[in-house]
Amino acid sequence: FSEYDDLNRYEYNVDTAKQLLADGGYNGEPFKLLYNQTFPDAQAIMPLIQSDLQAAGITVELVPTDNETYLAKYNDRTQWDGFIAVGGSEGLSPARSAQYFPEDGKTESGYTNPRIFEHWAEGRATADPAEQDAIYHELAKILNDDVPQANLYSPNLVMVASKRLGGGFDIHLNERETFMDVETWTLE
Repeated sequence: FSEYDDLNRYEYNVDTAKQLLADGGYNGEPFKLLYNQTFPDAQAIMPLIQSDLQAAGITVELVPTDNETYLAKYNDRTQWDGFIAVGGSEGLSPARSAQYFPEDGKTESGYTNPRIFEHWAEGRATADPAEQDAIYHELAKILNDDVPQANLYSPNLVMVASKRLGGGFDIHLNERETFMDVETWTLE
């Protein structure tokens, strides 16, 4: 999505977070936060996320797993209250973000809003960049107001490549996709 000035940035405010939790009836029950500990920065990042959430009054139980266990628990909604997922290609285009919100509502959160699917369809139906931006701006407003997911952190990713790489080599915003088709790369 583009950066739109009229969206709520949800600035970090522990007092507001505590009040929202109290208003919502949170009474300190453990919040199980599932994550795949095989990702390189997980051991450094997860205690920081836990600390920030606990500062707001949330009792966080970290649930570290290996990849296989993560996928099994991820698909069993009774095993966690929140999860950390790494990767994604939504930065390529707002249209790519639709993959996280299937129309049948069978997502991690169960979130669904028919208006978001209308906007994605409208955005894909036009080739006019200004019209697409206006449509995706409306979509961004809905997602910003509804908050179906909260992105707790984003790793700083620096990608460096030699101009000598060719063949099927390409840089993608999702580092996992950069290494797709590695067997087609050439070095000139």
